Parts: sequence; structure tokens; C-alpha cells
Amino acid sequence: MIDFPASPTNGQSFTSGTTTWIFDGTKWTAASAGGTGGITQLVGDVTAGPGSGTQMATLANSARPVNFIFTAEQAMTNAEELARVIPPACTFPSGGAGSSGTAGTAATASTTLTAKKNGTAFATFVWAAAGTGATVTLASATSFNGTSDVLSLDGPATADATLAKLGINLAGTRA
Repeated sequence: MIDFPASPTNGQSFTSGTTTWIFDGTKWTAASAGGTGGITQLVGDVTAGPGSGTQMATLANSARPVNFIFTAEQAMTNAEELARVIPPACTFPSGGAGSSGTAGTAATASTTLTAKKNGTAFATFVWAAAGTGATVTLASATSFNGTSDVLSLDGPATADATLAKLGINLAGTRA
């Protein structure tokens, strides 16, 4: 006869002889031979339990990064649409944290490229005259639904004659 503890708590272990028992909230279950009962509950990015035996694990809904990288080797033409994509469901944060723009060949004058959602501007990448790094502006968080929202990147109405070898990173998180 095994003398189990009175009023056990969920996940409590008890050893009798060579067998370890785990209380799953309703009953005691023998753990594997020589074991200590193993994991009775997972927490954090993956959750499961409490209890012993087979448990359903759930992955936390954490924000996963999503980056859209645009490149343009040659100088732009007037009012050129540089890119057009339907991104996965995602959000680009207010302020444009993590987003950047660079140029291998500096602009002659200040030049602005505009990121648009369904034709409406939501972010800008601005190169100062003689600059090779862009200032990114994103006034408010902008979300895309992953099915029909279109993300485009448009050049200025009058293109700078020298700005070229562009690299643009638009950083956000998946929904």
C-alpha cells in the first residue's frame, strides 16, 4: 500500500520505493522508472500543462519581425514606382523604428521616396543634398491585412539625377 500525501497540489511529486508519482490535479500518475516526473508545466513562449502525460503545447503569439528590403541600382526616373508588393499581415510602427535607407551614390538635392498603403502615403525616406543616409518618418502605425493591401515605394515627381545604389529596409512585425 502506498501512503500518498493528503491534500496534494497540482504538479506535486511523491516517491515511494523506486517509483515517482506526479499529481495532475485529480489523480496520481507513475512517472517513468528512475525519473523525477519530468516537466509538469511549460510557461513562457510555449505553454503546456499543468499535468503529466501528453499535453497540448501552445506557441505564444509574439511579434515576429518582418522586413521589406528594396534596392535600386540605377538613378531613378521621374515619378517611378520602385516596388509594389502584397505583404503578409503586418504592422509598421509609428516612428519607423528599425527602418533605414542608404545610398551608394549621394543625391544632388534633397530627395524623398514615399512608402504607400493602397496609394496613400504612410512613410517617407528622405536623403539630404549630398547625403547617403535617409531619415525615416512614419507618423503612425500602419497595418496591412496580408491579402489585398498593397505596399508600394514611389520616387519623387522629379527624380534626382545622381541618387543611386539605394538600399531601403522597412521594418515591422507580423500580425
